[in-house]
Amino acid sequence: MIEPVLLTIPGRPVGKQRAGRNGRHSYTLPETKAFQDAVGMLARPHFPQPMEGPVRLTIIATFKPPESWTKARRAAAIGQAHTSTPDGDNVAKAVQDGLNRVAWRDDRQVSRLDVRKYWGHVECTVVTIEPDVLFSEHFTLAGSPPYDGGDETDEFST
Repeated sequence: MIEPVLLTIPGRPVGKQRAGRNGRHSYTLPETKAFQDAVGMLARPHFPQPMEGPVRLTIIATFKPPESWTKARRAAAIGQAHTSTPDGDNVAKAVQDGLNRVAWRDDRQVSRLDVRKYWGHVECTVVTIEPDVLFSEHFTLAGSPPYDGGDETDEFST
């Protein structure tokens, strides 16, 4: 079993933005591209080759409260959920695109995704990458029997 890989990307978390357009051609905006490149660069030493099979990805994005907030409001925000932009799914997409062909062959392999956004003292994105357990193991853990590939009929068929 491959051990989980933990990456910390310093700086403000970046969400995948809509592609820029230059006439007929679209392109990834520079801020998004720089973030994706940083993710890939930090991950590369941990992955001599891309992982095979399903992957579990956990992302914790931490944002500093704005300086325009009062000192009391900034202090109260630390550790609380961040519900402003960028959206969590856009942060996940930027991370996943940065890990394509590095941690895995394609982000379609991500079978379990957990994204959290918080206010904190230091802006960063913490990413954990690990193999996902088999679907049948979840049923066993949840108290239901694992799927055994049984016959085609079941008690609900008509």
